[in-house]
Amino acid sequence: MTFVHKPRKAIYTEHKAYCPFSLVAFMLKTMEKLLDRHIRDEISELCVLHQQQFVYQPGKSTETKLRHVIMHIEEEVENKEVALAAFLVTEGAFRSISCNIIIKATKQHGLET
Repeated sequence: MTFVHKPRKAIYTEHKAYCPFSLVAFMLKTMEKLLDRHIRDEISELCVLHQQQFVYQPGKSTETKLRHVIMHIEEEVENKEVALAAFLVTEGAFRSISCNIIIKATKQHGLET
């Protein structure tokens, strides 16, 4: 990792005057884009995705799935039933993973690296 000084800072003795620059983030983003394209262009044409799969299908999105979940919760509340939901936010989950782990996982799943 290299630290690059931010432009127009008067003093470069403080850590706030620098920003980290890492090729790992660039490589992970590139790999993410390549895998996304591979799934969209090749995998999704080879096999039929489950109807509850909301990624890689036209007309379906995270928002669509959330609407389905909210409608289900509202039905349970109207029927005086108990509704319990758990949500997992994975944004940024791959920022702390090493490239070696990603390469190993892609080989285990039969993807070319």
